[in-house]
Amino acid sequence: VILVVLKGTNVIVSNWSTMILNMSDISRYAKTQRAQMIGQTVGINLSMLVTALAGVAGSIASVHVGAPAPVWQIVELFVYWQPAWAFVGGLLVLIAVINVNVYANIIPPAFDFYNVAPQHLGFRVCALFSIAVAFAACPYALFTTASNFAFRFLAGYGVVTGALFGVMVTHYYAVKRTNLNMSTLYPPGYLDEDPAEEPDASTVHMTSPIPCYHVCTTGHCWQAIVALLCGILLPGIGWIMSFIPSATKSSYFAVFSIFDDVSWLLSATISSLVYLACSWRHIKLCGKWKTQQEEDGI
Repeated sequence: VILVVLKGTNVIVSNWSTMILNMSDISRYAKTQRAQMIGQTVGINLSMLVTALAGVAGSIASVHVGAPAPVWQIVELFVYWQPAWAFVGGLLVLIAVINVNVYANIIPPAFDFYNVAPQHLGFRVCALFSIAVAFAACPYALFTTASNFAFRFLAGYGVVTGALFGVMVTHYYAVKRTNLNMSTLYPPGYLDEDPAEEPDASTVHMTSPIPCYHVCTTGHCWQAIVALLCGILLPGIGWIMSFIPSATKSSYFAVFSIFDDVSWLLSATISSLVYLACSWRHIKLCGKWKTQQEEDGI
């Protein structure tokens, strides 16, 4: 029973995991804290509530209009509608799909690719590259059934998003103690439209006046990379094995299938603990620096 509850919880959290990680890519443009709070509350919570209710109602209603089984994809309901209403419904679905993909699946990866070499890349190029990569990955191949969507697609990317979440949360609460240096996060010119005027991301962290912020080398944090790979390892193996018929018959599959069932939860826990262990020296350095600042009355 516990495993079933954890499996269901894992699917729900995985579904929201992209927005958990990517919301800062959108809220960074809010003019005030109040503006982004209202935007998230109304734009996400209310819309998702309405969408969920509409999906449940439509799925239940499909049985009463002749469907052999509850329909889980809304586009399959259009065959039972009048042509005019089906056209309107299809148009609304098209708009919804575009909106969701723009703010959840294009903007965040575009920023990620952009940060690899901000002095050479532009946001538009990175956005187009993100679309090409998404198309090449063929995620729609996993949408054939509701079970595949929930337990293969969502659980699959939950392996990666969980590991990222573990590193980010541990970094903010345990390593930095919620004390971020805004000058290193948003240096002058970072949001300018012209990439040529932006500072080199590999040297931004070196301008920090706080000693305990000097944790990365050449613009990359090896502790985070190690923790990310460790978090992905076990649930990732379980997810890959679920696609191999011969592997499912292995005696090891029972164990790895459990790892796959709780992919996001497991990867987040492992990456968090590994990152904490790798950053222990840095945490002690930050603690000493803050203690010295308090003693000096700063």
